[in-house]
Amino acid sequence: MPHYEEAIRIAPAYIEARYNLAFALSSLGRAAEAISAFQKAADLAPASAAAELDWSRCLQALSQPEAAEVHRQNAARLQAGGGR
Repeated sequence: MPHYEEAIRIAPAYIEARYNLAFALSSLGRAAEAISAFQKAADLAPASAAAELDWSRCLQALSQPEAAEVHRQNAARLQAGGGR
């Protein structure tokens, strides 16, 4: 994870590093931090279907089912449209 943080420090608009940081935080069970990282990445570029789904899981883990459902639906829409 320090590599992603360093990459973002050097190049704040490096989208891949931002999403990778979000995925890493999510996999460590750090849902609140992951959500923040997903949001910062999404502010710069649209999320992939995988990112939207993981974002949804983080929100669900933090007992935010309505927000989680929005991102789950975004993931489904991206998958149907050929999103990553």
